[in-house]
Amino acid sequence: MTSEIEGYDLARLIDPISTGAFQTRYWEKKPLVVQRDDPLYYKEFFSLDAFDAIVSTSNLLRSDIGIVRDGRETPLRTLIDGHPALALEKAFACYRDGSTIVLQLIHERWKPLMRLCRSLSREVSAGFQVNAYLTPPNARGFGIHYDTHDVFVLQIQGDKHWRIFNSPIVLPLPSQSYQARQHDPPDIVEELDLNAGGVLYIPRGFIHEAVSTSSTSLHLTLGVLSVNWAETVLAAIESIIESDSRFRESLPPGFARIESVRKAAETHARELLNVLLADLSAKALLADASERADLRQYPELDGHLLDLEIASTANLSTLVRRRPGVQWRITRTDDEVRLNFFGKELRMPGRIEPLLLFISQTTDPFTGTSLPIGVADEERLVLIRRLLREGFLTQANLE
Repeated sequence: MTSEIEGYDLARLIDPISTGAFQTRYWEKKPLVVQRDDPLYYKEFFSLDAFDAIVSTSNLLRSDIGIVRDGRETPLRTLIDGHPALALEKAFACYRDGSTIVLQLIHERWKPLMRLCRSLSREVSAGFQVNAYLTPPNARGFGIHYDTHDVFVLQIQGDKHWRIFNSPIVLPLPSQSYQARQHDPPDIVEELDLNAGGVLYIPRGFIHEAVSTSSTSLHLTLGVLSVNWAETVLAAIESIIESDSRFRESLPPGFARIESVRKAAETHARELLNVLLADLSAKALLADASERADLRQYPELDGHLLDLEIASTANLSTLVRRRPGVQWRITRTDDEVRLNFFGKELRMPGRIEPLLLFISQTTDPFTGTSLPIGVADEERLVLIRRLLREGFLTQANLE
């Protein structure tokens, strides 16, 4: 695993554990705990000052800001008695009284965390999202539960006491959420105080709970929105069903009661299963999974408004570069070439392919005049301007 952004990768999160050892021993298998003597290890990602700044300048009535205490989450808007101007004071009052303040999807409002999510997404081929939890001393936010996605817990400030239990369901799907009455905690597998600068990885399905100690606790949870085989295979089967009417036929009348009809239906069912096996392609499954992984990544479009301002007047001497971190695919048909990125597809004449390959593969700034020969200057200029407008290119002098 590698990252285009130095320091914003998996190796940075779990050091000194190697990414290879992590994938082999821990990924989707068991929790990992890394304690450190460096409480500022994650300082470039987040801090108490950052939390304070975001809370103090946010609309606290939005749905991604929560007040939680002893397992109960209360919408802040229900606590302000119709006075939205008092929302910040009410949030702090709840915090002073023992409640946890939760900032969900905090990466959407804090650039270092957005960079971290983008880098990890490219590295792991999964989506990432971040929530922040500020808990006063000797308090508990959410109650005991398991998540249906893996999480990395980054302790930013203070300590938090964790208890982790075995998983009652191995790798639960999103539809298999935690049910307190059905999932009594099994054997405990880890109990620890996670110190500032430490990280805890919890695979989905492992029941856990956390309580702050005698100090204020601020931690981040990085949720891993991975692409699983179930959704990939189901999507492929659904595609076959949509294109083949035989799968949409009703079972024959009387199949539930008449033995001969039932036997005939079983024979037909085997024929349909054979059709599935014949039509399902491992290559197509992986192509679909790759597309799903790409669509879970946040596009990096910094400076795009500035690019749009000059796109129509750019010339062959304008210095541009491929936008860093963009995930792309180029495919060729008989007469056209297709460029896929940011969930869209651009179609262009096949003769443009050498230019697209050059643009997509180089990491250095370039101008239209440095593109491969064999295509007229007018078409080069049209391509540069289009890719600036669509966000595949950006001005090289914006950095």
